[in-house]
Amino acid sequence: MSAPSPDPTTPQLKPGKPDPAEQPERLRRHARLMGWLVLAIIVAYGAFQLPLPWKLLSLAAGVAGVAGGIVLIVRCVKDKTPALFWISAVLVIICCGMFALLGAMQAMFWEASVTFDQCRVTAVTERGMARCFSEYQENMLSSVPGSN
Repeated sequence: MSAPSPDPTTPQLKPGKPDPAEQPERLRRHARLMGWLVLAIIVAYGAFQLPLPWKLLSLAAGVAGVAGGIVLIVRCVKDKTPALFWISAVLVIICCGMFALLGAMQAMFWEASVTFDQCRVTAVTERGMARCFSEYQENMLSSVPGSN
């Protein structure tokens, strides 16, 4: 006697492969997370354009975006998603990391940043803006211990 042949209408799954019926739901979850991460990039960029106390929101949104990007990469590894999600997650980590770094630098050099923002508001000409930038650099360097 021979073994019964499998039913041709039932898909045969290999061990370790995800169920094709679950695949669209997994992709929707990843796409939803990606939407939140794009929102984190937009919030970080928008907050960086605000005056100084509000610029620290770019630090918070950047850190949240980096954490979310790492979560997305872990999910992509686990669910074996298409390469577009991997690339998107890496780009989110880079973008949000840059905004988080810039926000951290603004917080680290708080006094110099406040002075720069005030100078930039009053500067009318290119020469005035150049003076603001040079004063900003001098104030940042003078705030570092041992640089004098």
